[in-house]
Amino acid sequence: DVVWTGNTSTSWHTGANWQGGNVPNGGDTAVFNSTSSVNAIITSNISVGGVRIESSYTGTITQSSGTITVASFGFIQSGGTFVGGSADITISGYFTLSGGTFVATSGALTLAGYEVSVTGGTFVHSNGTVYKTGGSAIWNFNQPIKNLDINTGGNFTTTYLRVLGNVAARGWNVHNGIMEVEGNYKTYFTSQSSSLGKVVFTGSNNQLLDTNNGSGCISAVEVNKTGGVLTVHDNILVRLDWTNISNGLNVDVNNAEIKFCYENDVTSNGMVFGAVTVSCPGWFNAVDTMRINGLAKFSGFNTVNGLMEVNGNVLLTGTSQSTSTAILKFVGSNNQTLGANGASGVFANVLIQKSGGVLTVSDTIKLTQGL
Repeated sequence: DVVWTGNTSTSWHTGANWQGGNVPNGGDTAVFNSTSSVNAIITSNISVGGVRIESSYTGTITQSSGTITVASFGFIQSGGTFVGGSADITISGYFTLSGGTFVATSGALTLAGYEVSVTGGTFVHSNGTVYKTGGSAIWNFNQPIKNLDINTGGNFTTTYLRVLGNVAARGWNVHNGIMEVEGNYKTYFTSQSSSLGKVVFTGSNNQLLDTNNGSGCISAVEVNKTGGVLTVHDNILVRLDWTNISNGLNVDVNNAEIKFCYENDVTSNGMVFGAVTVSCPGWFNAVDTMRINGLAKFSGFNTVNGLMEVNGNVLLTGTSQSTSTAILKFVGSNNQTLGANGASGVFANVLIQKSGGVLTVSDTIKLTQGL
């Protein structure tokens, strides 16, 4: 450990301001404690093994200019004030804030360590972006951040994380926990392994859920907006539940295909889906009436239950439905087709209640319960 004294000035870069007479380097932890309450100012790039700001320190450490690189010993703060500037801050070890005030850089704050714990003190996001890189991580972040950009090859666990701005989900193996998002959410990858996490879209602003290249995945979706519209674009794979707590006018999926791909409970609450694909090795359950205006494809599943009102065409390519009880209800005044892509298909029940137009059945369709 190298302890700050501030004996001659406020300059971080002056050796005489540190015990031992040397500025801490990549193998040292810079320590701020009751030894001195003198402020410290960083004016050029620094690289240290760790930073520890103890509860007994009452001064302020300011990133006036220059980048800050903190290695595997991490950044621990229980007192004092740290004020980031506009240059990058990279922390490879753990990040812990239990007291004091941490003002993030308005640039890039990269947290690459396994554990991030913000349980006390004050975290000020400064409208910057927090980047998660490296391997697996557990985040316990009890205060909001502005933007999140995450790209990890491991597991990402969030006890609860509130993001006031945008999320760029570039990659992870598994996401567990809750992430509340008030801005846009962009997904860059198409597999989430055994994720059990949930993304909650909140707030009164218009929001966008889309992908980088036409297809992307998300574990579970909850829409709980007080205003504005969540617009969904591209092909979105949903591993678990889709729950709309807002009214149906708060969600627009007309320009998207939603693919339910594992074990799905869908609560629509008045929203209308565009194109939908059901391809679930587990179950698919429409908790309330699910209205579908676009092409509805049922390509593989174990069990399908609930009522689905379709205003477009339906394609059935699955050949087994186990104990399904679902009802496929054809409605509307337009012409519709029910087919199996030149083969045969299966469904539990079909109900035809059209006000006009013709339903054309083009292939062999097996109904396990009735018409």
